[in-house]
Formats: sequence, C-alpha cells, structure tokens
Amino acid sequence: MLERLHPHPLLFPTRIAPFARAANGKRQGQARPDNLISEDLTKFVSWVNAECRRRGRTDAIPLDPSGPLAASRFRRTLACA
Repeated sequence: MLERLHPHPLLFPTRIAPFARAANGKRQGQARPDNLISEDLTKFVSWVNAECRRRGRTDAIPLDPSGPLAASRFRRTLACA
C-alpha cells in the first residue's frame, strides 16, 4: 500500500522528489533516519487517534504491548504483508 503513496523508490524518503544518484548509481543518504521515522509514526498514531476521538469512533490504534513503534519493526511488518 505504501508503495502507491508516491513514486520514490524508498518507502520513507527524506523528501518525495528523488535526489540525483551518484555516478556509481548508489543512492546518497535519501532514506529518512530511524529516529525520525519513529517520531513520524508516533505523530501519525496520535493524529489517527485524535481523529477517531473527534469523530466518536472506537477503532483507534491501540497501544502496542511491545512498546513504541520503531522503524525496524514497522518495516518487518510491511515485508510480511
């Protein structure tokens, strides 16, 4: 699903428009750092839950018994989907 959100080859780029690639074809620091992805996920969950409360919905995102969402766990979840 996330692949459909934007045309960038990375799921979590630092920006949507891709950076130029190096002469060797390798990407140069385009991925968002893990700590920022974790912050983004936390903010997203907070936003979803606030919207659920505002709209009187009961299907908010529950607390994760394993702790805060981390980029590594989220990526594994995507790979299994």
